[in-house]
Amino acid sequence: MIDPDNQTPQEALETIRNTRRTVHRRMDKWPLWYDLGYGGATGLMVGGQALPAMYGLACTAIGLAVIVVIVRKWTDRTGFWVNGYSPRNARWVAFGLAGALIALMIGAVATRGNGPAWAPLAFGLVAGALAILGSRIWTRVYIAETTRLP
Repeated sequence: MIDPDNQTPQEALETIRNTRRTVHRRMDKWPLWYDLGYGGATGLMVGGQALPAMYGLACTAIGLAVIVVIVRKWTDRTGFWVNGYSPRNARWVAFGLAGALIALMIGAVATRGNGPAWAPLAFGLVAGALAILGSRIWTRVYIAETTRLP
Protein backbone atom coordinates (compact mmCIF):
# COMPACT_ATOMS: atom_id res chain seq x y z
CA MET A 1 0.00 0.00 0.00
CA ILE A 2 1.31 3.40 -0.95
CA ASP A 3 1.49 5.99 1.80
CA PRO A 4 -0.38 9.04 0.39
CA ASP A 5 1.70 11.36 2.58
CA ASN A 6 4.94 10.19 0.93
CA GLN A 7 3.79 10.17 -2.71
CA THR A 8 5.19 12.37 -5.37
CA PRO A 9 2.60 14.30 -7.40
CA GLN A 10 3.20 11.91 -10.30
CA GLU A 11 2.60 8.87 -8.08
CA ALA A 12 -0.56 10.44 -6.67
CA LEU A 13 -1.85 11.14 -10.18
CA GLU A 14 -1.10 7.58 -11.26
CA THR A 15 -2.98 6.26 -8.19
CA ILE A 16 -5.99 8.35 -9.22
CA ARG A 17 -5.77 7.05 -12.80
CA ASN A 18 -5.55 3.43 -11.61
CA THR A 19 -8.56 3.91 -9.34
CA ARG A 20 -10.51 5.49 -12.20
CA ARG A 21 -9.66 2.55 -14.50
CA THR A 22 -10.88 0.12 -11.83
CA VAL A 23 -14.15 2.03 -11.49
CA HIS A 24 -14.61 2.06 -15.27
CA ARG A 25 -14.08 -1.70 -15.51
CA ARG A 26 -16.65 -2.31 -12.78
CA MET A 27 -19.15 0.11 -14.35
CA ASP A 28 -18.80 -1.33 -17.83
CA LYS A 29 -20.80 -4.47 -17.05
CA TRP A 30 -23.90 -4.78 -14.96
CA PRO A 31 -26.32 -7.63 -14.41
CA LEU A 32 -29.85 -7.99 -15.71
CA TRP A 33 -31.27 -7.46 -12.20
CA TYR A 34 -29.92 -3.90 -12.21
CA ASP A 35 -31.76 -2.93 -15.39
CA LEU A 36 -34.94 -4.76 -14.43
CA GLY A 37 -34.89 -3.38 -10.89
CA TYR A 38 -34.12 0.22 -11.86
CA GLY A 39 -36.49 0.25 -14.84
CA GLY A 40 -39.20 -1.53 -12.87
CA ALA A 41 -38.91 0.77 -9.85
CA THR A 42 -38.93 3.88 -12.05
CA GLY A 43 -41.87 2.60 -14.07
CA LEU A 44 -43.77 1.77 -10.90
CA MET A 45 -43.20 5.23 -9.43
CA VAL A 46 -44.21 7.02 -12.65
CA GLY A 47 -47.07 4.77 -13.75
CA GLY A 48 -48.44 4.58 -10.22
CA GLN A 49 -49.24 8.28 -10.38
CA ALA A 50 -52.09 7.51 -12.79
CA LEU A 51 -53.73 5.42 -10.08
CA PRO A 52 -55.79 6.78 -7.18
CA ALA A 53 -53.58 8.78 -4.79
CA MET A 54 -53.37 6.07 -2.12
CA TYR A 55 -52.05 3.56 -4.67
CA GLY A 56 -49.75 6.11 -6.26
CA LEU A 57 -48.17 6.79 -2.89
CA ALA A 58 -47.72 3.05 -2.30
CA CYS A 59 -46.10 2.69 -5.74
CA THR A 60 -43.69 5.51 -4.93
CA ALA A 61 -42.75 3.99 -1.58
CA ILE A 62 -42.18 0.55 -3.10
CA GLY A 63 -40.20 2.02 -6.00
CA LEU A 64 -37.96 4.00 -3.67
CA ALA A 65 -37.40 0.91 -1.51
CA VAL A 66 -36.36 -1.07 -4.58
CA ILE A 67 -33.90 1.67 -5.58
CA VAL A 68 -32.42 1.65 -2.07
CA VAL A 69 -31.91 -2.12 -2.35
CA ILE A 70 -30.30 -1.69 -5.79
CA VAL A 71 -27.89 0.95 -4.46
CA ARG A 72 -26.93 -1.29 -1.52
CA LYS A 73 -26.46 -4.39 -3.69
CA TRP A 74 -24.47 -2.46 -6.29
CA THR A 75 -22.26 -0.87 -3.61
CA ASP A 76 -21.67 -4.27 -2.00
CA ARG A 77 -20.86 -5.79 -5.39
CA THR A 78 -18.54 -3.10 -6.76
CA GLY A 79 -17.35 -1.23 -3.69
CA PHE A 80 -18.66 2.14 -4.82
CA TRP A 81 -21.71 4.12 -5.87
CA VAL A 82 -21.52 7.05 -8.26
CA ASN A 83 -24.31 9.60 -8.11
CA GLY A 84 -25.65 10.84 -11.43
CA TYR A 85 -24.76 14.51 -11.14
CA SER A 86 -21.02 14.56 -11.68
CA PRO A 87 -19.05 15.14 -13.91
CA ARG A 88 -20.50 17.92 -16.08
CA ASN A 89 -21.64 16.11 -19.26
CA ALA A 90 -22.96 13.11 -17.33
CA ARG A 91 -24.83 15.58 -15.10
CA TRP A 92 -26.76 16.88 -18.11
CA VAL A 93 -27.75 13.36 -19.11
CA ALA A 94 -29.07 12.84 -15.55
CA PHE A 95 -30.94 16.17 -15.60
CA GLY A 96 -32.43 15.34 -19.01
CA LEU A 97 -33.58 11.94 -17.80
CA ALA A 98 -35.04 13.45 -14.63
CA GLY A 99 -36.89 16.08 -16.67
CA ALA A 100 -38.36 13.46 -19.01
CA LEU A 101 -39.44 11.27 -16.09
CA ILE A 102 -41.02 14.25 -14.30
CA ALA A 103 -42.92 15.11 -17.49
CA LEU A 104 -44.18 11.53 -17.70
CA MET A 105 -45.16 11.65 -14.05
CA ILE A 106 -47.13 14.88 -14.59
CA GLY A 107 -48.83 13.25 -17.56
CA ALA A 108 -49.70 10.24 -15.42
CA VAL A 109 -51.17 12.45 -12.70
CA ALA A 110 -53.23 14.27 -15.35
CA THR A 111 -54.88 10.98 -16.35
CA ARG A 112 -55.73 10.05 -12.77
CA GLY A 113 -59.46 9.43 -12.56
CA ASN A 114 -60.26 10.50 -16.11
CA GLY A 115 -57.80 8.66 -18.34
CA PRO A 116 -57.96 5.25 -19.95
CA ALA A 117 -57.59 2.20 -17.74
CA TRP A 118 -54.31 1.31 -19.47
CA ALA A 119 -52.68 4.70 -18.69
CA PRO A 120 -50.74 3.53 -15.60
CA LEU A 121 -49.26 0.61 -17.56
CA ALA A 122 -48.39 2.77 -20.56
CA PHE A 123 -46.73 5.50 -18.48
CA GLY A 124 -44.91 2.87 -16.42
CA LEU A 125 -43.57 0.97 -19.43
CA VAL A 126 -42.37 4.13 -21.16
CA ALA A 127 -40.74 5.43 -17.96
CA GLY A 128 -39.08 2.07 -17.22
CA ALA A 129 -37.65 1.77 -20.73
CA LEU A 130 -36.50 5.39 -20.66
CA ALA A 131 -34.83 4.85 -17.27
CA ILE A 132 -32.86 1.86 -18.57
CA LEU A 133 -31.85 3.69 -21.75
CA GLY A 134 -30.92 6.83 -19.80
CA SER A 135 -28.86 4.78 -17.35
CA ARG A 136 -26.90 3.19 -20.19
CA ILE A 137 -26.31 6.54 -21.91
CA TRP A 138 -25.25 8.13 -18.62
CA THR A 139 -22.74 5.34 -17.97
CA ARG A 140 -21.17 5.74 -21.41
CA VAL A 141 -20.93 9.52 -21.03
CA TYR A 142 -19.49 9.19 -17.50
CA ILE A 143 -16.81 6.74 -18.58
CA ALA A 144 -15.89 8.80 -21.65
CA GLU A 145 -15.74 12.02 -19.68
CA THR A 146 -13.74 10.70 -16.75
CA THR A 147 -11.34 8.88 -19.09
CA ARG A 148 -10.32 12.27 -20.49
CA LEU A 149 -9.51 13.69 -17.06
CA PRO A 150 -5.81 14.09 -16.20
